[in-house]
Amino acid sequence: MFRRILVANRGEIACRVIQTARRLGVETVAVYSEADARAMHVRMADAAYCIGSAASSDSYLRGERVLQVAADSGAEVPPRPAGPRAAALAPPHAPRADPPRSR
Repeated sequence: MFRRILVANRGEIACRVIQTARRLGVETVAVYSEADARAMHVRMADAAYCIGSAASSDSYLRGERVLQVAADSGAEVPPRPAGPRAAALAPPHAPRADPPRSR
């Protein structure tokens, strides 16, 4: 079981994840843009980090910022995925799960 997770979402989905984590005794870390500073998921989380301005392209879609918050906050990382989608799900700094195929 995880002790602390990063919730890389917002709105109702993030609130439901945070509620479930709380019931399971898991701490939560939320990320938010400047526009969402007062959002419910930010208030509900045990910790929250601003990751950029209101534009999604400068906040939520900046994967490196989200991953940095995960590292800085001590959020636990699940085991590395395997299978055909593993390369797409792996962080950019991780080696590819499957070697690229020649065409």
